[in-house]
Amino acid sequence: MNSSEASSVAVKTQSEWVNWPLFVLIALVPLQNIYLGKIPSLGGGFNILNVLMVFAFIAASSRRETIYKNTINKYIVFLALSYILSLLVASSVMGWNEKTPYILKDMFFAYLFFFLTYKSLSGMKAMKAFIWATVIPLPYMFRVFYANLSWMGFSTYKDKLRMNSGTFMELGSNEIAAFYATYTFVVLGFAFVEKEKKRRWFLFACIAMNIYSLLYGFSRGAYLASMVGLVVFCWYNRRVRMLFAGLSVVFALLVTGVDVFPKAVTERFNSSFVEEEELDESAQTRIILWHLAMDKFQSSPLVGVGFNNFKKMNEYGLDTHNYYVKLLCEGGLICFSAFVVFMLASFRRGLALLRASKDPFFQKLAIAFLSCLAALIVGNFFGDRFTHYPLISYFYVYLAMVVKALDWSKSEQQNNNTSLGQ
Repeated sequence: MNSSEASSVAVKTQSEWVNWPLFVLIALVPLQNIYLGKIPSLGGGFNILNVLMVFAFIAASSRRETIYKNTINKYIVFLALSYILSLLVASSVMGWNEKTPYILKDMFFAYLFFFLTYKSLSGMKAMKAFIWATVIPLPYMFRVFYANLSWMGFSTYKDKLRMNSGTFMELGSNEIAAFYATYTFVVLGFAFVEKEKKRRWFLFACIAMNIYSLLYGFSRGAYLASMVGLVVFCWYNRRVRMLFAGLSVVFALLVTGVDVFPKAVTERFNSSFVEEEELDESAQTRIILWHLAMDKFQSSPLVGVGFNNFKKMNEYGLDTHNYYVKLLCEGGLICFSAFVVFMLASFRRGLALLRASKDPFFQKLAIAFLSCLAALIVGNFFGDRFTHYPLISYFYVYLAMVVKALDWSKSEQQNNNTSLGQ
């Protein structure tokens, strides 16, 4: 697909410039096993990603365009400020913890991807380059995931299979599964508009690898998130009948006793639909944690008990395993409201791009982003899918693309209206 074909609605002054340090940074961010396990750390919580971020900022500063023009910045700033307030509350409730600011730093690191990507999107060449930067790591991620899976054995479900976090060295299987459940829709949308045959088949191969990894991630939350994302993707692509037909076939096969999914995956999914006394240990623990967290929220509904404090306040030493409950418990209504407003603003930008643009590339980008957003919203019911930068950074990259594409579309409409008026 030529840039000129996909950018008919874009601003005519686009350049061919690409922020290559940012390209490398985007490609590297999900590969935690490399930049934490194989590349020496700089100390103080800094690593090669921080170096690339600095070079990406230097490269982006060469462009005159300001990041303050878009309408999403204020929501990200509001979200960041709410977390800073929560950090101050945490220190007043449990005392100052030297490690907590580093956790917050990693959260804010993901926010920077939006500002850098938005400022660096000089034209369609840069946009396509950054999308490819999110695709390039996928075969390697699959290789690592499959190697771990083969070593564990996966003919039937075993709890140790949930230890496979792939390249997410400091996270878990739920997070790597959430990654695939959320971002595969963007790769799928990109594949539909890619004209070059070899690249298109490469994208479909990456999608197949993602689906395989998602299935064997054994995350019930990721299964549900991907299904909701698929419904959204088909809805906006006007393929609901096709989705219904496919689901009907799967249902008919399941009713007749045909094994549609691998045995281990079926065993893991079925464990969700049992009586309460038969729930597995993971599900039982989550329910207990949710009750404890809501009790903490009720004790301080406005500001909560403070950032990262809940795990220190429960006997299990665990997180809430539900990001919305976590927000209410630790950040109170202030943090929760900031998050909800940000997500609504993101949804509105995606929907606005879908309605404003007639360009097939931008339309698929909007649909893929809305599907990705839906999967992310559902996934957060089952754990924190929003604060770990290896997992959430790509969301901000795609959000920046949506906002920039919307800017280009509106600018083109204004130019057309001006021409018609003359």
